[in-house]
Formats: sequence, C-alpha cells, structure tokens
Amino acid sequence: LFHYLWSKNHAKKSCPLVNIPDTIVYKYRQPAYWYFTSRDPAAGIKMKNKSNLGNIKVEEALSSKPGHSSCEIVAYYICSVNSVTGCKTTIEHFDYDGLREFLYNYDKENNGILQRFVDSKGGSNALYRAIWSPNVFHVERRTNKIELSDRKHNLHNRVVTFEGDEHYSNTLTVTDTMLGSQIQRICESIVTH
Repeated sequence: LFHYLWSKNHAKKSCPLVNIPDTIVYKYRQPAYWYFTSRDPAAGIKMKNKSNLGNIKVEEALSSKPGHSSCEIVAYYICSVNSVTGCKTTIEHFDYDGLREFLYNYDKENNGILQRFVDSKGGSNALYRAIWSPNVFHVERRTNKIELSDRKHNLHNRVVTFEGDEHYSNTLTVTDTMLGSQIQRICESIVTH
C-alpha cells in the first residue's frame, strides 16, 4: 500500500491528500523502505534512500516527539504472525526504551511495518476506520477510554482502539458531514491514484 501511495501518477505526483508519518517497511526481517510525507505540501509522499535505513537513523527519527506531547509512546510495529488458529495481525507499541530494544535486540517477524506514533488531538488515543466502495461509505471512530498520559495504566491499555478488546474503547459512527466528506475525498484520491 505504501509503495502504491508513493508511486507517481500521470502528473508525476504521489497520492494527493494522503499524509503518512515516518513508516519503515520490513521485508525478510530487514528494513527495506522508508516512506514519509514531506514538509513541503507540493512534494507529497517521499521515500528515503536505502543508506538511511540503519537502526541509528530510524531511532533518531522516531524518538523525536513534539515538546507539547505528554505521551511517551514513540512508535508501533504491525506484523502478521502465523499460529495454529491461522494468521493474526499484531500491533506492539513502544516507548523510547522499547523502540531501542526492538531495533537492536528484537527478533522481528519476516515482514512488518514500524511507524511513528502520532498523538491524537484529544487526551486519549483515537483512530478512524473508513469503509469505501463506489456504492458504500462508512466511517467510525474508536477512542480509548484511558488518557494517553495516565501512566497508572500500562502502555497497551492506553493505546488500543480497533485492535484491542472493546471494553477499552468507545466506538462512534462519524456523522459529521465535514469530517466525513474529507475522509471520503481521501479514499477517492487513493482509488483514482
């Protein structure tokens, strides 16, 4: 998906309207691609050189957080794990020490995605999920019930949304026409790209 979003269209531009945080794609247990949205809006989605895929560069980039952030979470890793019951997608969130452990000591699954964690606008982690087809469009938001800064709870319980047990979060169908139409435009931009 990230390679598709980065690839240039007939106008020699990456997928418009789509912003992605620093995203490192692992293939065969090694970092293979690093995608990010340029600070220059006209430049769109960029891909870093292979020479920038070392652990030190990844650690430096993902460890930096805005000064106003009260959350220690810096990144998360998504991968699929084969088990007796079938293939399961897992998400693991990291603080700075966890990221260092992951980069230098962790036995990674064959393929996965390491991505910068972006704090939600509110105090709790929230995620939007859109279902789009030419005939159907539906958006829902799931918001974690625990504040990101509440360190009485473990990291996992403060960040899970769709990937966690339902009792950790609240689900809401998005009916805000302005937000809904913005998300719909993004979906359509991906399809037409």
